[in-house]
Amino acid sequence: MTKKLYLEWSGKVLFPHMEERCIFLADSWKTFIDQDSVIELEPKELQYEMLTIPPKVTGQSQPLDVLCFRMYKGCFKKISDFVFLHDLPVQVHNRDVVGDCTLCCINSFSRPGSKI
Repeated sequence: MTKKLYLEWSGKVLFPHMEERCIFLADSWKTFIDQDSVIELEPKELQYEMLTIPPKVTGQSQPLDVLCFRMYKGCFKKISDFVFLHDLPVQVHNRDVVGDCTLCCINSFSRPGSKI
């Protein structure tokens, strides 16, 4: 996520859907560091605070990153490596292809005895 996209998201999605108070819990992605720009967009009637998850604690604070997403990323990497290795005419990072690969990974995970 770029800083421009983050600011646009904050102004069009986050703040319009906030109630009176909000704590935004963000990871340590470099885009989230500049909070001064976001605070300029914050409506005055809202109480907004951002807390940042420290780097290198993903396994403790985001357990899905450790288990589910790691398995998915490994499966997607196998598919994309196969495409690149065999020089197939597929753009693996195309949105539709990513969706198809995701379904393929989910189906692989749901098979009995899956070793992915």
